[in-house]
Amino acid sequence: MSSVKLNKNSIALRYGKAIFELAEEDELLNEVQEDFLALKQIFEENETLGEALSDIRLTYKQKQTIFQELKKDAHPLTQNFLSVVFESNLMFAMPLILENFFTRYNKEKGIVTGVVTSAVPLSAAQKAQITVGLAKRLKIGRVTLTEKIDETIVGGVIVEANGQIIDGSIRTQLMKLKNLLKQV
Repeated sequence: MSSVKLNKNSIALRYGKAIFELAEEDELLNEVQEDFLALKQIFEENETLGEALSDIRLTYKQKQTIFQELKKDAHPLTQNFLSVVFESNLMFAMPLILENFFTRYNKEKGIVTGVVTSAVPLSAAQKAQITVGLAKRLKIGRVTLTEKIDETIVGGVIVEANGQIIDGSIRTQLMKLKNLLKQV
């Protein structure tokens, strides 16, 4: 029997598809999505967690202690899925598996994700206004935005979503004005 070593992307594709299809079949997409949102936050706050849970230098008992804490509040389907990934020693791929699941989930639910870049943090009202405006512009039901701060844009915002970039930054406006003045 040949042994094929899969890369993270192949693992993410297979496992992300599997959990999505299982959750959809069992009508548990929203429950799994909620669990995965919590897991995503944990993995973002602890970037080496997946690698640690797959590290051969840690004993199984050490990893098991961490793993039990990780899955304790999850839905049984999510717990079973995590156990398969853990027992297969593939926790290093969990961030990509989560990403793959969310891509499928968002497509199924008609959700577009994007990034809004501003020079200073946006208020909740400003972010909501941008989200509503973007949903109307893209003619979709729901948009979720991740906020990014970039002081070099001076002011305004840059929104990237659904393969489009809407640049309302002062930096870009100043560059356009500068180019117009050069032509005169």
